[in-house]
Amino acid sequence: MQSTDPRLAALYDLDNPSGADHEFFCQLARELNPRLILDLGCGTGLLTAQLVAPGRLVIGIDPDSGMLDIAKQRQEKVEWVLGDSQLIGSSEADLVLMTGNVAQHIGQGDWERTLQDIHSGLAPGGILSFESRNPDVQAWRNWTKENSLSTRNTPFGELTEWIECTEPDETGTVMLTAYNRWEETGEELIVKQPLTFRSYEKITQDLADAGFEVEECFGGWHREKFTPESPIMVFVAKKVPRTQ
Repeated sequence: MQSTDPRLAALYDLDNPSGADHEFFCQLARELNPRLILDLGCGTGLLTAQLVAPGRLVIGIDPDSGMLDIAKQRQEKVEWVLGDSQLIGSSEADLVLMTGNVAQHIGQGDWERTLQDIHSGLAPGGILSFESRNPDVQAWRNWTKENSLSTRNTPFGELTEWIECTEPDETGTVMLTAYNRWEETGEELIVKQPLTFRSYEKITQDLADAGFEVEECFGGWHREKFTPESPIMVFVAKKVPRTQ
């Protein structure tokens, strides 16, 4: 488990407001009308709270206590859980979401286990939906200090921030490092985050191995067709019986 600095957690929603991605997942929920939704890696719960509806149970799960502290203040009708996919159990969920590129935050080994946990926790025919950046676009090449250095005023004082990133290793994992300097005090917070870029073929095979069938893979939040040039891959996969 981990805990994001409260100042950075409070800024998260300002930097990641609701947009086309949230509308995509909300529309999917409207179409499926699930009885139980699990939002795995829910963060501050900005999307999770929007999924609440009459007759529906929504559970938000996240391993970051700092993020969950904010989520718990947002919506009392959501059940907030500190942890990861191992806490899903046999919940018989109708829909499991992993948003905000959560899938890339899960490293190899843990990724396969997570898919198995989700499969076990979904009702027969249940749906898993998530997005992941398309490695062919090589987004990490733009994650440089030159492209990201900025200073802004925040409720906690003037903040200078930038990011740097390594090249992918043999598993497709890069190390993203975020630098945060509070100008008034000179305090620096450095946050390192591994992100794994998986190809369409890799994700599709991993889903099949875990007992899922890909129903759709979109190349954008407006359900554009996925192409090799698409910046993201938005998967909608259905639970099917595992082959022996």
